[in-house]
Amino acid sequence: MEGTLSPQSLSQMRSEVRRKRANRDWLDSHRDELRAKYADKYVAVVDGAVIGDSDKFPSLLASLRKRLAPEDLLAAAIEFISKGELVWIL
Repeated sequence: MEGTLSPQSLSQMRSEVRRKRANRDWLDSHRDELRAKYADKYVAVVDGAVIGDSDKFPSLLASLRKRLAPEDLLAAAIEFISKGELVWIL
């Protein structure tokens, strides 16, 4: 049937989502440490390790594209780590 994913494809997608979530969770749980070392920088995390940082997002992304396999780039959690905590007023 056209447009239907195989069980193997679904399993692969679930694995990729879990890996991305784990990288995001690691970044969130280590935010204070990251803020102390990478204040006001973009940081990329893969598999529980900082794999890159830069003052500019395009520079970080270009560096990661050169160094990482596509699946690792997709799994990376990339975020700007501000010097202070941001307060959102809605």
